[in-house]
Amino acid sequence: MSPADLLAEAAAELAAGGLVVVVDEAALDGAGRGFFLQAAALATTETVNTAIMHGRGLTCFSVTPEQAMRLGLMLGGEYREDHPGPVFLRSVEAATCDGTGISAADRALTLRAAGAPDAGISSLKSPGHVIPAMAASARGRRHAVADIALDVLRGLTAHDVAAWTDILDDDGEVADAAWCQGVAYRLGLPCVNVSVFEKSLHAAAAG
Repeated sequence: MSPADLLAEAAAELAAGGLVVVVDEAALDGAGRGFFLQAAALATTETVNTAIMHGRGLTCFSVTPEQAMRLGLMLGGEYREDHPGPVFLRSVEAATCDGTGISAADRALTLRAAGAPDAGISSLKSPGHVIPAMAASARGRRHAVADIALDVLRGLTAHDVAAWTDILDDDGEVADAAWCQGVAYRLGLPCVNVSVFEKSLHAAAAG
């Protein structure tokens, strides 16, 4: 399958509410890393549960600074200007959540609330069991997961809030690119390589 076909397959999966695995081979000194990605607005109990079971990282979603302000999200701590990773915000749950918040169903509800087109300051409450992260590539954090997740989702779909879960290996460490590709293969999910995605964008812009 050609790179263009692979990206089209991933776009269709995301638009249908499914999961894809995104692999960044340039991360972590060249060993690579990967994560599950989905459109927050389309999250379901099944997709969140799959990400939790096979990824084992935190349930997160990416927003821009403007979206964070609209949702009333606050910084989870103090960060230096040269901080290389995601800027995490205070944990949240859907305002309508009346359960524990930790179940896959409750986390999916929170993601949908965050990703809804009309989401605002009354859509979420803190603290909770889902972690927002602020994407801002202009600050030099190009390889932060929050930035990549939002870039890929917006590049392949019309959605603008990206939900993601890091993938860990059997030792509980951040899984490398090969491991993440294997997870995608075993689950029958499209796998998006960040370098291929970026080359596709550049080619489209040049054409």
